Amino acid sequence: MSHVGLRKLRHSFVRHMLAAGVPLHTVSELLGHSSVAVTGDVYGHVSNQGARFVVERLSAAMGW
Repeated sequence: MSHVGLRKLRHSFVRHMLAAGVPLHTVSELLGHSSVAVTGDVYGHVSNQGARFVVERLSAAMGW
């Protein structure tokens, strides 16, 4: 895995944590960010994907 950089591994870690439902606050702490806002700014597009997944599951559960 020498061709995979640290930045890519970090981004993958965040993507998987958010997809698994780990709260953004917890991910922010694990990354060592000074605030949740920093994490949201940098990885907001990742959490948007997770939000879309949740809305789709909720819609299916409600029969919409």
